[in-house]
Amino acid sequence: MKLHSKNILTRMVTIITIATLTVMSLLLFVDTDNDIKAAENPEQQSVPTFYLHGHSGSEKSMRYLIQSAVNKGVTKNVIKAHVSANGNVTFEGDINTNEPHPIVQIILEDNKNWDYEQNAVWLKNVITETNKHIEFNKFNMVAHSMGNLTLSYYMLNYGDDDSLPQLNKQVDTGAPLNGILGRDDKPNRVKLDENSKPDKMTDEYKELQQMKYNYPQQSVEVLNIYGDLLDGTHSDGKVTTQSSLSLKYLLDGYVKSYRTFKVEGEHGEHSALHDYNVVADEVNAFLWNE
Repeated sequence: MKLHSKNILTRMVTIITIATLTVMSLLLFVDTDNDIKAAENPEQQSVPTFYLHGHSGSEKSMRYLIQSAVNKGVTKNVIKAHVSANGNVTFEGDINTNEPHPIVQIILEDNKNWDYEQNAVWLKNVITETNKHIEFNKFNMVAHSMGNLTLSYYMLNYGDDDSLPQLNKQVDTGAPLNGILGRDDKPNRVKLDENSKPDKMTDEYKELQQMKYNYPQQSVEVLNIYGDLLDGTHSDGKVTTQSSLSLKYLLDGYVKSYRTFKVEGEHGEHSALHDYNVVADEVNAFLWNE
């Protein structure tokens, strides 16, 4: 009788052990499966898109592009990041931590600063402050005019910092990568070779030749939008097509993809680029397939 009780106890222990191991295996499988799905579906993670105006720009500068994204249903969460002259960042608007595609509009108080190194610090401040509220590993960037130089110097100085979120997609509009008309460039002054390498380079452009080494290797997608007034200057009125197109040489071989989009005529004017529905559609399709 005692032997029989011992056998029953042994069976019960065995059954409990098997059941416990089975439950643990199922829980491990579910957790692993969720991890795999998260890795296979990076869109489930938040990927904010930052919009940055150019020299003398304001919150009105990128309003049209941002509103077009909202109208497409990309996001309902638009946050304004105000950057003071000393680099402090304050946010306007409610931050939704569950929003997969939040938009952050950067507004610089000192919007006429030609110090690209300083501007890059301000951009870094916005990204790090946003990351305190929204957890993200990747981000998109849409920049106009001098904002593109800010992004370029950010990548030059901080693009290799693994503690920071990594650039995912970038949209350049009216990018003065190698000169600005009336400042350090003239119409038809520069020629590009078959690799888009300019025969004359500004000091900034020479410095930026090192930034490609800080790009996440073969992972960033680039859309370069530029204008041509078709008035013989081969420019948008402020930036020549050669200056904008010289971006390719700076990134060639280090990005996942690079393509251009040309806007001709009156809509190709420098400030009109960010207020044109065709440009907005191109940007939305590139960033979110919308």
